[in-house]
Amino acid sequence: MPDNALPSAVEKRVRYFDGQFLQDQDFIDEQNYQLDREHRHNRLLHGPGIAEGLTVTSAAPNQVTVAPGTAIDSEGRQLVLAQATTVDLPGADFNDKQGVELLLSYRENAEDPQTAGGSQDFTRWLERPKLTARAPDKTYSGTEPPVLLAKVGLDAAGRVEVDSTVRSYSGLRLPGSGADPATLRATSGDRVHLAGSLTVDGSIGVGTTNHPTAKLEVVGRGGKSVDLVVNGQLKSDNEDGGLWVASDRFVGGFETNKLGFYNGDAWRLAVLPDGNVGVGTADPTAKLHVNGSVYAHNFRIGNVTIGEMELRILQRLAAGPLLTIDTPIVVKGAPLTVHYSTAPGTVSSTNWIGIYPAAETVPKTRGYTTYKYAPGADGSVTLDTGTVPGPGRYAAWYFYDNGYTTLADPVIFTVT
Repeated sequence: MPDNALPSAVEKRVRYFDGQFLQDQDFIDEQNYQLDREHRHNRLLHGPGIAEGLTVTSAAPNQVTVAPGTAIDSEGRQLVLAQATTVDLPGADFNDKQGVELLLSYRENAEDPQTAGGSQDFTRWLERPKLTARAPDKTYSGTEPPVLLAKVGLDAAGRVEVDSTVRSYSGLRLPGSGADPATLRATSGDRVHLAGSLTVDGSIGVGTTNHPTAKLEVVGRGGKSVDLVVNGQLKSDNEDGGLWVASDRFVGGFETNKLGFYNGDAWRLAVLPDGNVGVGTADPTAKLHVNGSVYAHNFRIGNVTIGEMELRILQRLAAGPLLTIDTPIVVKGAPLTVHYSTAPGTVSSTNWIGIYPAAETVPKTRGYTTYKYAPGADGSVTLDTGTVPGPGRYAAWYFYDNGYTTLADPVIFTVT
C-alpha cells in the first residue's frame, strides 16, 4: 500500500531515467517533495494569515458569507477558497453572543473514483478548506491550525455585525539569529506593521514620493497640523544636535555643552551648564545676563512690585559700565560699531576698546588686532574687522585709562 502521509522533512527528490519502472509511491514522493518545499517556504518566509480576499459579510440573520480568497496556515499550507461560501450561525448556539470567531482551516478529501480499468480507488485530492464558527464559550476542536477571518456579534434576533479589524494577514518573515524573527505584514486598516527592530542604511521619506533629502524626511501638511508624534524622548549624541525651523531658525546645542535659540543669524538665547542664561549673548556671566534693554510692565523683587517707570529708573541707576554691539556677526573687513557707557567715577579720555581673539581670561598684553579710545561717559566707536587674522570668534573689551582694568563684560562676536 502506498504511503500518502507527508513527512516532517523530505530529503529525497525522485530521480528519473529512461526505462525506469515507476510505481504509485514514486509519484507520491514527487508530490511530497514539492509540497514540503512549498510549505517550508511559506512557513519560514511568510508566516500564517490571509493573503487575499476572504472578506466576511452578512446579508441575512444568522448567516455570514465568506468571499473567495487565499490564506496560509501555520504549517505553510495554502488555504484556497475557490467560491463564496455561506456559513450558518444557528440561533440556539450564537444568538445574543459577541466575539464569535470565524475560522478557516486546511482540509483534504479523496475524490473522483477510478472509472477506467485498473485498481479501484480515488484519483484526486480535493483541498477545500473548512469554515468554522466558534462561540466565545467553546474551545476550538479542529485538528488543523486555523486562520482567523473575522469576529462577529449577533443580537437576540440573529442580526449579525462583522468585526474585520481582528483579521490577521500573511506577510514577510525575516529570519535572523533570534528565536522570534521580525515580520512585516499589513493590518486591517491597510497599514503596515513591523514586529521587531528596523535598521535603515540610507534615507526614509514619509509623505513624499521624491528621494528624501535627509536620513528621515517627513513631509507634513503644514499649519497647525501635527505630523510627527513621539510618545517618549528624542536624543541627539552630537553637541550641535537640535531642531531646525525652515533654514534660518534652530533650537538645540552649540559649542560645548551649550543650549540655545538661533534666529536672525545669531544665538538669541543661551543656557550654560552652570545655569547661566544669556539673552542677546552666547556667553552669559551671571544667572541672567541680558545684552540689551529689558522692558516689563511690572517687575517683582522679593515682595516688592516695581512698575514700568520705576524699573527704567533702577535700570539706569544700576546700569554701571555697559558695552554692546549692533550685530553679533560681521563679514571680515566690515565695520563693527561698539556702544559704551561707564560710571562717572571711571570716565577718562584714555579709556579704550580693543578687539581680541575670544578667550575666557582678561587680556593683559597688547594682543589686540585693533583699538580706539572711548572718551566720555558714553558713546560709540567703529572698529575695523579687517585687522583680524581670519574668520572666527572675537571679543571686544572695554578698558580703563590706557590700562587693562576692565570697565564692562566683553561682547563676543563672530567674523565670517
